[in-house]
Parts: sequence; C-alpha cells; structure tokens
Amino acid sequence: MLSVYASSAAFVAGPAVRPNTAVTQQSSANVQMGVISAIKGIFNKKQNFLEADPYWDQSTVPINTYKNKSPFVAKVTSCKRIVGAAATGETCHIIMDHKGKMPYWEGQSYGVIPPGTNPKNGKPNSVRLYSIASSRYGDDMTGTTTSLCVRRATYWCPELKADDPAKKGVCSNFLCDSKPGEELTLTGPSGKVMLQGLPSGRGRVRRRRRRRRPRACPRGGQRGGRRRGGARARELGALPPVGS
Repeated sequence: MLSVYASSAAFVAGPAVRPNTAVTQQSSANVQMGVISAIKGIFNKKQNFLEADPYWDQSTVPINTYKNKSPFVAKVTSCKRIVGAAATGETCHIIMDHKGKMPYWEGQSYGVIPPGTNPKNGKPNSVRLYSIASSRYGDDMTGTTTSLCVRRATYWCPELKADDPAKKGVCSNFLCDSKPGEELTLTGPSGKVMLQGLPSGRGRVRRRRRRRRPRACPRGGQRGGRRRGGARARELGALPPVGS
C-alpha cells in the first residue's frame, strides 16, 4: 500500500514535460516569414495585368459574357452598411467573388437576377442592372472580386405611416440582406464603359490611384527644354497616334 502511494506521489511530483523551445521558436519564425512573404507578394505585384495594350484600345472590353439564359453564379464575401444611423435610407457595400471568370471595366454594370417569381405574372424575376463600384481589379486588387453599392429601395405608405413591405424593391432588398457565402445570379457585364454616377465614379477613382501613365507634358529635349506635350506623350505611348 505504501509502495503504491509512494509511486503515485512520485508520479505527481515528477518533472513536467516541457516543449522543445528551439522547435517552437523555429515554427513561429517560419509562420512569420510566410505571412511576410505573402504580404510582400500582394504589394509588390504589378497592378497592370488587366490593362489593355495600348491602354486606349477598347476592342477587348468584355460585353455580355453571361446572359439571362446562361448566367454566372458568384458568391457574396461581404455585405456592410456604409451610411450612418441617421442617414436617409440605407446603402450597402456588397463584395462578391467571381474567381476571375467575369472580368469588367470601370463604368460597366452587372445584371442581378433576384430569386423568386414576379407576383404579377408568376414568371421568374427579371434582371436588374447595377453600376459596378470597384475598379477592374476589385477592392482587394486581385482581379477576382466585384463591388456594388446598393441603396435599399423602400416605399413609405402615408396611410400606414410606415414602410409598405409589399412595395419594397425586390432586388435591392435581396442584395442588402445578403450574407457571406450566399449565391448571386449575374449577367453581363454590360455597357461600353460610358455609365456615369457615384458607383462607377468610385471605380474609376480607385483605378486611377493605381495606374501610372507618362506625364502629358514631360521635360525633355537635347538641352533640357520643354517639348510639346502631345508629341512627347505619343512617343511614350500615352496617347494614340494622330488620326487613329
């Protein structure tokens, strides 16, 4: 009995098993190096892999890659309200992942087909167009995501003195209520980059911050003088040739 107790006491009071400090530190260092390498890869990647060459060439603008009969299914990655609590109405910023299979240019729009049927005719809901709010690289600069800025459409009924749910916007409420992982049925992109408005303007501004062009009127010449801006810019490829 005493021997059993003594051996139990020895087991309890024995030296604790300590982890190998060198191995733990090496693993932590490897993880840190991996994270740093990934971050450097993101920021050092040249953000011009979706540019036209030359940049003014619009022959490669993607138009109606996906249509109503054969739409593309993307997944929502984020949906956030972007206006304050005291704002008039609600606007949401929706980011979706298209895995690089549905490229677009700034100023174009996506068509969204909301689920369900139209109660007036019993047919599937029709497509709604929304201006794209991100640059062609997406907000994460990977070229695989698209952002929409959508205002929730509601109808204030003076008789009810409240929002009438029967008259709310079908697609805008569907988008503003979407959750990460939810599927979106898309068509497009449509439009030849001529749409104007806040969402498309946001996309153009975000792309302009990343794009680098030669100056329209750089200094040059044999004696350091100033050349004519248009001619010099054409030499550098910043402007199309005359007559093109």
